[in-house]
Amino acid sequence: MTISKSYYSYLWVIYLKKVNKLTAIILFLISAFALSTCRKKPESILIKVYNPFYDEGVAGAEISVIETKENSITKNYECQTLKHVTMNSQGEALFYDTKLRKGDKYTYVVRVSKAYDATVSNANLCGNFEGDNVIPKTNSSVSVQIIYVPPFQAGWAIKIINLNVGGFGSFSNDSISVRVFQDFGYVEGWDDQYKGSQFNGSKREIASLNLSPLSVPNNTDIVKYPESQFFPTYFGKHKVLVYKKKSGIVTSTTYTEVIRHDEFIHEFVVAW
Repeated sequence: MTISKSYYSYLWVIYLKKVNKLTAIILFLISAFALSTCRKKPESILIKVYNPFYDEGVAGAEISVIETKENSITKNYECQTLKHVTMNSQGEALFYDTKLRKGDKYTYVVRVSKAYDATVSNANLCGNFEGDNVIPKTNSSVSVQIIYVPPFQAGWAIKIINLNVGGFGSFSNDSISVRVFQDFGYVEGWDDQYKGSQFNGSKREIASLNLSPLSVPNNTDIVKYPESQFFPTYFGKHKVLVYKKKSGIVTSTTYTEVIRHDEFIHEFVVAW
């Protein structure tokens, strides 16, 4: 039996169709895999480092963008720092060239690595932690605000002046009281055990100084009292309540003082 060339040609065409179909399936699977592991590239990423107690951005702060990869079996992490960025005078930075992997095992966190000329110790920890600021995976523009409050301590020095000039003690019931309260406002996203949101706007008294004629050993010679009375405290907003009972007249005045992180001692002076 003789098989014609046309029959061989027919079989060849059938073979090619099957190969093309198989190739198409392989290409489809490759494309599907590529799509499942491809990266998102946000149009732009705006980062702002914000200090709520000063109500201002942290100029010159440095942040790190970190990719964390979680092993689904061991739950261990692999991390790499994608970029370091320095904030502008408003505490902001805008960049465009960051690609983010879509897979659930990948997370992109932003941490402050340096602020107020001080290095932040936990900036390079590997893993995902409560309170981390996460960059959303999207092709749209995104904005991330980091609440940053430095852990510095300052001190208060309360001085009462003009006791002699003002005739403190001319009346036996003369008195003056200076009370200092730290003003804890609620800060969304920041919950430090001692300095943060659990106070929900409450105030804690941190220092006081009370004088009566009997508490001043030599009234006629004292101009400043005390010369140095130091109360350690955290920076931020403080309320100062000054109560005076002078010549039988009572006055009560409230002041708002802001202790900045770079102050060693914040001096409050009140005249009798």
